Amino acid sequence: MMKQIQVKDALSRRNFLRGAGASVAGLAVVGSAGLLMHNSGIATAGTTPATLPYRKIDPDKAKAATYEGYSKGG
Repeated sequence: MMKQIQVKDALSRRNFLRGAGASVAGLAVVGSAGLLMHNSGIATAGTTPATLPYRKIDPDKAKAATYEGYSKGG
């Protein structure tokens, strides 16, 4: 006759879901904190934004380049 071995620290479905929910909640908090820091300017203090200089575009040239690019497949 075999004895059944009971494991006290077995992972039950309830414990798994509880841990998964806590992980999702923790990631949501960390992600929100990152967005708040980005929007408040704390994360980018002392840095300059990487922007390209503005150049005026001729609409006719842009239209022709777009048409040619589309007809060539890309």
